[in-house]
Amino acid sequence: MLNIIFICIFVLVAQSSVVPSIVLKGGIGIRAFAKPSPQQLLNQADSLSSEWSRYLFLRQFLDCVPESPLNLKFVGDEVGWNEVNAVLALALGFRVVDELSVCQLQELAPLGWGNLECSPDFSDLLDQKLEYLLCKDLPSDDGATDMFLEAIVGLHMYEQMKKAKEKDLEVRRRVLIARWLYVQGFLTTSFPQQERFVPHHIRNSIENEEDDSDTLD
Repeated sequence: MLNIIFICIFVLVAQSSVVPSIVLKGGIGIRAFAKPSPQQLLNQADSLSSEWSRYLFLRQFLDCVPESPLNLKFVGDEVGWNEVNAVLALALGFRVVDELSVCQLQELAPLGWGNLECSPDFSDLLDQKLEYLLCKDLPSDDGATDMFLEAIVGLHMYEQMKKAKEKDLEVRRRVLIARWLYVQGFLTTSFPQQERFVPHHIRNSIENEEDDSDTLD
């Protein structure tokens, strides 16, 4: 009887560690915040001014070696979660204000990511809301992002990553972040962006909805 009670308590605690989220203005719910410092944002903005430096950044972020067919170990020590969180904060429109504070400029925030008081912690691998927000910005066809990732890590390694990400949460999150940054123009526009970037497939979707609305009117 005591064993059954213990198991029930354990299950409830495990579930409670995944489900709760902090709901912010704009309806975005996340579990944890990264809060990169002004200096971290300035450092990343300066070091990633060229397309080549951003390509190397993603290459190091995804750099891994196989320990087994479904187990990959990331070895790119130069790009850890602190650096990635700072880059993603910039991509979400966070900028240094008055040299002392960081806030999100709404005119730079990607669609669906506005009204954030702090930048999310993308290393929280159990945050299902955060994964949903990243996934919803990707095109339904994985073809373009697959080709990009193959170019970054190599065809053989990417095949291993696709298999590993089905069970490995970190592989899944890192691949998802790389896809999201690519779709958001990380390698094709200036960084940090000077204006809001809207991916082509999202822009086309908005235009199609407007056309449908005009037809109904």
